[in-house]
Amino acid sequence: MKVIYTIFLSLFLFSLSLFAEDMVAISPADEVIAQIFTKSVSLNTSMHNLQTLQDKKVDFAIINSDNAYEMKESMPNLRAIAALYPKMLAFITKKDANISSFSQLKEKKLHINFTSKGTQSLCQLILPAFDIKSDFNISTFMDAKTKLEDGRLDGIFSLVGHPDSDIMQLNSELNITFIPLFGKKFDQLNNDHPYILKGGIPKDIYRGLDKDTKSIGVKSLLVTREDVNKSIVFNITKNLLNNIKTIKTSNPIYRGISKKSLLEGLILPQHKGAIKAFNGK
Repeated sequence: MKVIYTIFLSLFLFSLSLFAEDMVAISPADEVIAQIFTKSVSLNTSMHNLQTLQDKKVDFAIINSDNAYEMKESMPNLRAIAALYPKMLAFITKKDANISSFSQLKEKKLHINFTSKGTQSLCQLILPAFDIKSDFNISTFMDAKTKLEDGRLDGIFSLVGHPDSDIMQLNSELNITFIPLFGKKFDQLNNDHPYILKGGIPKDIYRGLDKDTKSIGVKSLLVTREDVNKSIVFNITKNLLNNIKTIKTSNPIYRGISKKSLLEGLILPQHKGAIKAFNGK
């Protein structure tokens, strides 16, 4: 999946381009950002980006909140700038699969998105809680689509920002449905793991989805180090805050963005430059 942030990125990246010595590390989903951000970009997983950030090869990274939480102790200088958008876990199956709830997944053949370490990490928490020991098929999303179509696979897990291009393509070719993920066991996971957020996949965002689908997920965070210049972080954050209305209409993934949402699910202490910007100073 390649999420194109268009207007937000132009504004956000312009503020960073004012400081030629600064670099940013991002996840594969943000590949488009790298093309207009800087030539010195890490295009790897969140964990790789965190290590690159720690080694001071870059000064900024976009990572998942679960990775941020995992690294809090080993990287005490890690600081949040803002929580950009939610990534919600989608469990997808064909409508004729006769699966209507998560509890029916025992002995089913499931696909866990191979390209998403976040998907794998979250499933490793969820599935044991339901005593599910299914035949896990970890492959590419497109390979999973073929197997779902011909019956070799019963369902697909994918932790993404919505709408997602792979899911949209799948939805255009197959008659699929989204299984809601909620209940006491999911609530307990949320209580035990602070980085997990409760939310959902909004109705009408995919063809045939006429009601919100409850789910859990994580936040995509913009992070930096404590030692990064306060004025640089302030300018980046201020630019972000000044353009919330434009960002909101630039892409459906940002439909829920607000000053409040940018502070929800940070997990980490916030950088002083970002705090100054949010306080309007």
